[in-house]
Amino acid sequence: MLLRSKTILRKVKLTSILADDAISVIESHPSISELTISGCYDRDYYTEKLGDLFSRLTVASKTPKFTEDTNNVFAPHVQFLNLELYTRTKASVQTFVEDICELVESRSAAKLSGISPSDHRVFPLRRVRLQADLLYADRAQVVEAYRIIGTRLKPLEASGLFVSPKLRDEIDGTVRHFRVG
Repeated sequence: MLLRSKTILRKVKLTSILADDAISVIESHPSISELTISGCYDRDYYTEKLGDLFSRLTVASKTPKFTEDTNNVFAPHVQFLNLELYTRTKASVQTFVEDICELVESRSAAKLSGISPSDHRVFPLRRVRLQADLLYADRAQVVEAYRIIGTRLKPLEASGLFVSPKLRDEIDGTVRHFRVG
């Protein structure tokens, strides 16, 4: 129905949606500039429910990832990314942190310069808001997640990217705000 109405979407929130459906919505509306993804993230669930959504949002380091049918970079206009996720196993925390850092780094102004197709501009991320409940993670894993995120994403602030992660562990339910820098 959205396709038939030719609606131009700028702000979209996808909650607990299968990857194929999310990819279809995003591909059908390249005008999306603010994208919120909300749901579970862990290796088993990721494969089952989120598919390759996070890898599709990650722009390859040398050549942008193109969609098969349009030859455009996937989600080229996303500048504001909100991730409201939770993990269900201890093992998925490390993978989660790595995938999120790769996604954000790949869409930074520094990484995108010179690789976007000349006829289809790819906009760099301007703000990333991460809210993650690291269920079953112990305090050491949460601290390590902060350290990795801070180390990897701090250099991106120089290019104007604002990163606002908030991680919470299950041990005492304390919300630990983390500001890069």
